[in-house]
Amino acid sequence: MQAANNKYVKAGSMEELNQQERSYYFDAGEKVLYVKIPVNESHAVKIK
Repeated sequence: MQAANNKYVKAGSMEELNQQERSYYFDAGEKVLYVKIPVNESHAVKIK
């Protein structure tokens, strides 16, 4: 998966998701997509 210029790696489990910098995991049982996005906390972001 790719968003803007960043590529995200598919994780096989929630544990793998937590170990990767940019990754995603789809829980088919719960029908939920989890995406781990790195954050620069000193950079202000506005979400519209």
